[in-house]
Amino acid sequence: MSQKAVCRALPFVIAVLVCCQPWSSVARADVGDDSNTSREVIGWVVPNTTHPDMGVPYLLTDKAGSVYFYLRPSTDTQLSQFANKRVRVRGSEFNLENSRTPMLEVEQVGPPDVALRRQAAPKREVAAKRATAPQHMASATGNRKPQQSPAEEVVPASFSEKLASATEDAPGPIRNTFGEVGLTPTPMPDPEHQRADFLDQESDDCGDCGDESCEACCPPCGLPGQFWVRTEYLYWWTQGMNLPPLVTTGPSANQPGYIGSPGTVILFGDSRVNDFGRSGGRITAGMWLDACHEVGIQGDYFALASVSTNYSATSGGDPILSRPFFDTRPDLNAPNVEQVASPGSIAGTVAVNVPTQFQSAGVNLLVNLCCCNECFCDACLPGMNGPGGCRVDFMIGYRFYRLSDGVDITETLASLDPTAPGSFIVNDSFSSQTQFHGVEFGTSMQTFRGLWGFEAISRIAMGNNTEYVTINGSTQTTQNGVTTTDTGGLLAQTSNIGNYRRDQFAVVPQIGLNLLYQFTPGLRATLGYTFVYWSRVVRAGDQIDTDVNSTLLPNNPTPPTGDLRHPQFVFRDTDFWAQGISVGLEYRW
Repeated sequence: MSQKAVCRALPFVIAVLVCCQPWSSVARADVGDDSNTSREVIGWVVPNTTHPDMGVPYLLTDKAGSVYFYLRPSTDTQLSQFANKRVRVRGSEFNLENSRTPMLEVEQVGPPDVALRRQAAPKREVAAKRATAPQHMASATGNRKPQQSPAEEVVPASFSEKLASATEDAPGPIRNTFGEVGLTPTPMPDPEHQRADFLDQESDDCGDCGDESCEACCPPCGLPGQFWVRTEYLYWWTQGMNLPPLVTTGPSANQPGYIGSPGTVILFGDSRVNDFGRSGGRITAGMWLDACHEVGIQGDYFALASVSTNYSATSGGDPILSRPFFDTRPDLNAPNVEQVASPGSIAGTVAVNVPTQFQSAGVNLLVNLCCCNECFCDACLPGMNGPGGCRVDFMIGYRFYRLSDGVDITETLASLDPTAPGSFIVNDSFSSQTQFHGVEFGTSMQTFRGLWGFEAISRIAMGNNTEYVTINGSTQTTQNGVTTTDTGGLLAQTSNIGNYRRDQFAVVPQIGLNLLYQFTPGLRATLGYTFVYWSRVVRAGDQIDTDVNSTLLPNNPTPPTGDLRHPQFVFRDTDFWAQGISVGLEYRW
């Protein structure tokens, strides 16, 4: 390659090398203001394990993990013996260009409760050391003016005032290096060291959680934020409801759709309905009752959209439409039908509506059982920048469930016999509702790894099931312009019409699994699965008795005879489940 070509390519190569330097690594730092200030502060000496190649072996932090200073020992000061201990440090402070966190040139180190004697370092020597500050500590934030540490960090000048302020809680909260380009908050030492003083002895009692010093003595476990709200979109499936045969057709007027007869076709019923997916929503809100995030309260509510299975058929007589039942009349005791449409006899429409609705609400007390953060400080923000961690909480509280079903059947009939004109509206209505009130307890586990997290919730509720069933039936007859209404339809007669209630014991376990992704320290997304099992419910379709004594039907010329108990009502229980996926957002503050 010619010399001319090399000269042309050289600027391009240099630009690529500069641009390809990773922003996440620590860049070069230049000394800012040449002025220096003597500082005497109390804090924790923490090894700089996040960026050991920075040339700054130690940091000085508060108990919550916020960084006070970069520490660079002088030639006659050994900081290794003070690692993970609380000490009083004196040194010369100077600001680094492009860094929010100042450097402290350590001159003396001692116990936090003993004042240090002033040993003024020669200004010329300090200036020389400043000029050799680590060359790769700067970020891309631009030049900054020297920053004065907060008043709470600095011990007063007089000896007596130093002794008076040399308490464990003297250092106040300071600025946080979280968010500074190229710097990551440093993990706090093992929690056993957090309460030890310079001599590895127990320090002054920091008080019970909830007082003003609690945040310093017991850092919150898990994600930051005293309050949280989670909203989720649900797409769930529920166990369907069984229906008996409700509408049939047959090949002829002699075989109009009797159950079991040749040529009978069941048009609606004899199947399970409302087992398809439907949308819903869930909202969860809570708060910690103490600064340590050990005790909290949380409430939630979810509901699935009301769904309905509908059927309707109309005929002028052909094809045949019938409503089947088993006739318990003493002289028959065989399958029978009520005709909706038959050639030359009657025309009509039959419509069936079957709705279902499911919802739940609860409130729980949360008590932390276990905290396994790998980073015991707010600055580390587990789930965001921290290496990870987990927490396990016990929950106990109140749970409510409600499941509502219905089966409504309506016939609109018109006579085709000119000798017996008239019209009829026949209605059978069955509705059921199960309400659960009980005590719920369980556990919630959350684990974090970088931006990702996982949540597992297991709970079980035990309590009282209140079951309601309502049955109504009516027949409206219009002849010669006169309309009359009688009690009873076809499957709802005076023998089973009424309102019924009973209480039963029930158990409702629930399992929830969620994958979490952290967008910001306060906002994360959730993708989850939930399964709910209810041991005992009443469904409207199960309360239908298809055994009917036809002598009970309105407008029947035959007086009621035989067994008048049919149709009859008997509570029939079944189990119920609901399951599905969810997508949501959670915000913490």
